[in-house]
Amino acid sequence: MKKIKYIWGIILIVALCSLPVMSTGGLNLVSSTPENGAVDVAKDTELTITFDKNISNSAVADQNRQCFTFLDPNGQEIACDVILPNDLVEPEKANTATIISNLALWDGTSYTIKIDGSLTALTGETLGEDLTISFTTQGKAPIGGIPPFIFDFVIGVVAVSVFFTIFRIRRRRSGKD
Repeated sequence: MKKIKYIWGIILIVALCSLPVMSTGGLNLVSSTPENGAVDVAKDTELTITFDKNISNSAVADQNRQCFTFLDPNGQEIACDVILPNDLVEPEKANTATIISNLALWDGTSYTIKIDGSLTALTGETLGEDLTISFTTQGKAPIGGIPPFIFDFVIGVVAVSVFFTIFRIRRRRSGKD
């Protein structure tokens, strides 16, 4: 009887030791480029977000790509690509996501990257809560949500229209029209 208890005890110890070790710290943000709250960010800056655990493994990559949302100043989603490198080919980048906007960013405009709390590490740990990273691009800010080049064009058209209106009024008053 003692032998059976001894054998079961050894089996139990071996079984417990073979279970995967899970950290209780959860998935954590390590860094981002640009940093949250950054200003004067070049419009062509590569947006990278690094975590403390592997988020790129094929077991979680497809789900994790859906956890990143790129937002404009009005909270509208901007189409983007989320690059999660193959962790077997580039293990040094397994903890990093790169966000690439499919649209040109505007000068002097605030953007936000929202990361859903369901982002999952290979270990099964999640972020737990939504995170946001906001930054502002360098340059002259749009006026009233209109990009500067369009605003400048409209001002030019208005100026030309005013000039020709004044010109026509003067011609009428002088009797040449």
